[in-house]
Amino acid sequence: MLLLQADIFVTATGNKDVITLDHMRDMKDRAIVCNIGHFDNEIQVSSLSNYVWNEIKPQVDEIEFPDGKRMILLAKGRLVNLGCATDTLHLLCLHHSQIRC
Repeated sequence: MLLLQADIFVTATGNKDVITLDHMRDMKDRAIVCNIGHFDNEIQVSSLSNYVWNEIKPQVDEIEFPDGKRMILLAKGRLVNLGCATDTLHLLCLHHSQIRC
């Protein structure tokens, strides 16, 4: 099963509930989950509210499931390119775009 093998899951569909609670429970320990799609509802983040959340750093949370497995969620399931971007990243992208023109 792919959920048990992959380290990183990225949604980029624009569809609702692409990654469900059942998917997240079945992922390997410390899998990383993020969304780059058009809407904030691609990952069922609201279904995680009853689990233990530990903020690793701003915009990086570790959610612990009752069986002890953990999942790393970036930008609370919101658009990762906006939620996790830093000034340095923005500057690099801006300069890269200008150089390519």
